[in-house]
Amino acid sequence: MRRSFISLIGLSLLFSYSLLPISLLEADEALPDIWDGSSASSFSAGTGLKDDPYVIKTASELSLLQKSISSYGYFNNKYVSLENDLDLNNIQWPGIGSGTSSGAFKGTFIGNGHSITGVKMEVNSGRKGFFNRNSGIISDLSISGSLVSTAPESAEIYALGVAINYGTLENISVSGDINVPGRYAGGIVGYCSGGSIKDCIYKDGSLKAKNCSGGIVGYNAANSGKAADIEGCVNNADIQASDYPMESFSGIGGIAGVVGSGALISGCVNNGKIEGLGASKGGTAGIVGNLFSSKIKDCINSGIVSAIENAGGIVGYSRSGSELESNVNKGLIKGDKAIGGISGYCYSNIDGCLNEGEINGELGNNGYWIGGIIGMYGSTYATKDCVNSGFVHGLGGTGGGVGGIAGSNYSSLIIECENLGHVKGLYRVGGIIGYSQNAKGKVQRCVNRGDFESTGVFGTVSIGGIVGYNQAFVIDNKNYGHPIIIDGADVEMVGPIIGYDTSGAYRVYGNEDYSEVF
Repeated sequence: MRRSFISLIGLSLLFSYSLLPISLLEADEALPDIWDGSSASSFSAGTGLKDDPYVIKTASELSLLQKSISSYGYFNNKYVSLENDLDLNNIQWPGIGSGTSSGAFKGTFIGNGHSITGVKMEVNSGRKGFFNRNSGIISDLSISGSLVSTAPESAEIYALGVAINYGTLENISVSGDINVPGRYAGGIVGYCSGGSIKDCIYKDGSLKAKNCSGGIVGYNAANSGKAADIEGCVNNADIQASDYPMESFSGIGGIAGVVGSGALISGCVNNGKIEGLGASKGGTAGIVGNLFSSKIKDCINSGIVSAIENAGGIVGYSRSGSELESNVNKGLIKGDKAIGGISGYCYSNIDGCLNEGEINGELGNNGYWIGGIIGMYGSTYATKDCVNSGFVHGLGGTGGGVGGIAGSNYSSLIIECENLGHVKGLYRVGGIIGYSQNAKGKVQRCVNRGDFESTGVFGTVSIGGIVGYNQAFVIDNKNYGHPIIIDGADVEMVGPIIGYDTSGAYRVYGNEDYSEVF
């Protein structure tokens, strides 16, 4: 009986196996071609035309492509098709192309979903990647390996994918560690100027570099006024970079370190831990560290972001002319100054964004400009329809405050936003804004449902359900939150709408308190 039962199992498995597609069986049996360091004299087939591409089936044929382009700049407008998985066997890979415009790959490389593993790049100079320079199209390719540089800090531009990109990249996956001393480092691209990047992923690994570094792109520069669009990309790698030399054009991000003008960053996700080391004139963030006159839409950060200043779930420093729309932060954001769930330091319009992550502004001695959506908000912009549900806490101080939506607001409009999270600070603590510091600013038709707490004592407490310390317009807002203060605090600077007001009564009207405390 037992033997019959076993026989029936065997027949069943054999029958199931026979039902598998022949192509799948063949794919399972196909093994990667392992490189021995040699170069082929010709490709497997093809003439390089669109309907008759050069066919690469062996690692030695890939080496032929590398040597031909790096030495002679061939393959302009040619088509190359990878038709087998390759293993480069941890033999030093010099990269395809020379890193200069004349030595760039300028054709179309079709990976067909194949993988190239065992990629080893140990270099002593910059402008290094699997492709050193691309001005063509690269698609449907997976690259796995490592990149380590012993070059001086002045050397720059590194990537597991493409060091310098002027072309189109689509459906590229990279895995592995990058450890370089210079800036402009990325998982997919180190330095990008124009072109486009779509559906790419830094699948796993880590990146350690200097500033202008990101999981997908290190530096995404504008070319003729337009930086590359980045669509549907994902970063899972941990990124650690220092902002040295400290520059306004620096940044560290899960998707991009720096993005120039005219770009659309859409549908991207960061799951990696992003850590900025040292002081910053740029920014550190889950999506883009430093954003110049571009738009980020429908992006999500779930990773931890940590930096001394200018740290955000979506953007670290959002510059004039930029737009942030329908983005979500779910990660913990940690820092000391200008820390926000969506943007740390912001000169942009924000619409329909959500923060669910904890905002911890207590990593240093300042702890101000700490907000659920924005850390520090500059002048003449508008934030609308945003919601914070995360715990927001910092110290608050003479330079700024702690708020459910914005830590400090200079002279922008915050309208129809809602805070659901607990807000806690030393003083200048508000359910919506911690410190509204200019008479031209305005908070209107906002709702606070979170408790607002001060850990200060006499002479330091200024906390309110809407604004902690106010110099601006406060119109038609509602508070449902409750104040929490320690024994001995100055209760005269605690209010259901405003803690301490210097604006003049004509700027504050139409507000309602439903806390049933005051």
